This record gives sequence, structure tokens and C-alpha cells, in this order.
Amino acid sequence: MILREMMTVRLVTASEEQSVRSALEIMRRFHIRHLLVTDKRGYLSGLTTDRDLRAIAPSSLIGAKSRESDVLDKKLRDVMVRNPAVASAATSLEEAAKVMYIRKIGALPVINESGRPEGIVTATDLLGVMAGLKGPAAPAARLA
Repeated sequence: MILREMMTVRLVTASEEQSVRSALEIMRRFHIRHLLVTDKRGYLSGLTTDRDLRAIAPSSLIGAKSRESDVLDKKLRDVMVRNPAVASAATSLEEAAKVMYIRKIGALPVINESGRPEGIVTATDLLGVMAGLKGPAAPAARLA
């Protein structure tokens, strides 16, 4: 199986210029944990995760309100993972899983030849394929 057959193609992206606050709101609204970050031309420039953003946010236990505002107002370009591992839609599922396992990452952006995002594969997607719930062998695909 190749990624084209099972990747998520309804992408949610954010601009490098958006704030951490905005990214957290987007992730909450769309119930996602991985957010692709694009530049002004729509090319993939980075990736951020809910875990990355929680790690930089001050704890509410400390009570640091001024620091919280500073962190939440930071631009994604300042906190995102730059040059994340990527794959093409023709990459095999096995190769993508190896990359994710070796690098200990939970998502792999799928980009086209020009560097624009066209999909994303997450660890949850891989589990869905293994369980027969996603991809060509999924029950919905068999009904079509």
C-alpha cells in the first residue's frame, strides 16, 4: 500500500505568521494534534504538535499570566519544527512507518513535487490501516 491510498487529504494548515494562541484554537476546533505550517506561498515550512505547544506554555499552577501572554502571542515560525521529515504520496506505508518509528514522530506530512502539502499520515492512520479500518481494505472502501 502507498500513502496516497490512506493519507488524510482534508488538511488543516496554519501560516508561519499565526500565533501559538491561534494554532491551539485551530487544533481544538478541528480535534487534531498535528498542524502543518506553511509559508506565504503555501509551501510546507514546518510542523507543530499539541505536545510541542503544551511544552512551551507556562503551567497554570505557576500563575505566570504575563509569561502566558508572551508565549501565546509568539509566531509559529518561532516555535515550529523546521524541515520536518516528509514523504511523497508514492511512499510505501512500510517506509513511512519506519521513518516515523526511527524518528519517534507521530505524523509525517505528505508533499507534492513542488513542496506543497497534499496529505498527512499519523500514527492513528497507521493503526487504522492495521486494524482494517482505513485504506482500500476498510469496510467503507469494500462497500463502494
